[in-house]
Amino acid sequence: MQEIKTSVDSLVDLVKQKHSVSIEDASRSLGIPSVVLNEWAEYLEQEKVIEIKYKGTIPFLTENSQKTVIGEVSQYAKEAKEDLERIKEFESAINKAETDKRNINRLEFVKKVKMQYIVLTQNIQDFVNENRNDDLGLEMFKKIKARLLIFERNIAQL
Repeated sequence: MQEIKTSVDSLVDLVKQKHSVSIEDASRSLGIPSVVLNEWAEYLEQEKVIEIKYKGTIPFLTENSQKTVIGEVSQYAKEAKEDLERIKEFESAINKAETDKRNINRLEFVKKVKMQYIVLTQNIQDFVNENRNDDLGLEMFKKIKARLLIFERNIAQL
């Protein structure tokens, strides 16, 4: 299937390629009125895709200086997905421990671990689906990783 590119995509690609371009130069390159580009740029800046910087009175479109944060989030989403696949392997061990009659004294602990598993898998799935590209996404991921460490310690005790 062929990828569909919009004029806005072309603007973002131009900014990425040149790292910094005036709205007037972008207008000439893309054949789009500078008034339209300025509106797009304001929206793209709100979405933290690009930044508008001024040299004197001339607006320049630049790559988002927070792009490393954006890159980290997508890397975190990838890592979270790998974590999700890894902890799904524990489901059978949890179910086995839950039905094992010898673990009757530890049944409350097993139930706690099972609940951690359910909540953690849902949190990771939600995080991966949202794939947030902001500081809140990073905070969410850090909390998930902390819960994952606790879960892994508890699963080791089963």
